[in-house]
Parts: sequence; C-alpha cells; structure tokens
Amino acid sequence: MATEKKMHENSLANLKPFTKTYRPKKTGRKPSQLKKYIKDNNMCREDVALIIKNVLFSKSSDELVDMVQDKSEPMIVRLMVRAYLEDFKKGGLVNLSVLLDRAFGSPKQDVEVSGNITVTEMTYEEREAKINEYISKKYQGNMPGSSNATD
Repeated sequence: MATEKKMHENSLANLKPFTKTYRPKKTGRKPSQLKKYIKDNNMCREDVALIIKNVLFSKSSDELVDMVQDKSEPMIVRLMVRAYLEDFKKGGLVNLSVLLDRAFGSPKQDVEVSGNITVTEMTYEEREAKINEYISKKYQGNMPGSSNATD
C-alpha cells in the first residue's frame, strides 16, 4: 500500500502559471559549451581531428585532468578534455560523438527503396506542357482567374 506524501497547504498557492511576461529562470537544458565554441570559432575538421588524436586518444586520465586545470593550455583543448571527462564519468560519450562527427563526418546510412521507379529527364518545354495538361484536366478549361471561370 502506497503512502501518500503530505503536502504543505501553501504549496499549491505559490504556483503561478507561465505567461508571456512570467517565464521560468531556467528555460531548459543549457547548450553544450563545446559545440558553441567549435561553431563560434569556425573550427575545421582538421583542427578537431588533431586535438582528438594528439590529446584525447594519447593521454592518460590523470594527464587529461591535469590539462583541464592547467591555465596555460589553449581554451579549446581544456574545453574538449573537460567535456570528454564529464561524459566519461556519466558513462556516455555524447561530446566525443559530436567531436568525431565534426572531425570525420557522420557515418553513411543506407536507404533501401523497393518498387518500380522510373526517372525521366524532361526539358523545360516538356515540363511546362505536362503542367499545363494537368491544369487543364483539373480545371477543365475553367482556370481560376481566367475569364471563363465561374465565381
């Protein structure tokens, strides 16, 4: 049998509905500082790949922790290492995935298509004729905006 948690009588009285002028202070999840830094500083794939290769994949955990605390290291390196270490503590690799996608691109995904698909190339005139044919069948000569159209 579940026990009900007693609520203080003022708990519901303190609640205010959100309006255009009254918004929550925390509007949700904060954007990744790492993604923001990469985007704001126009880092190219080669830059990210070099940092991943020379820093993340070649240093021990203790060395990475030291790098984060060392203020003489470039900020991007410290940011990437900190994001990597935080993900590692949580048991996920979201930031590493973002870095790898940035450095090497997203993996290709195959798409299977079944059925008969015929692709024909039409000239501009052929396309225009097909469109006009469709329109004339659809409206049977009473095109909207024409003098023949009934209002």
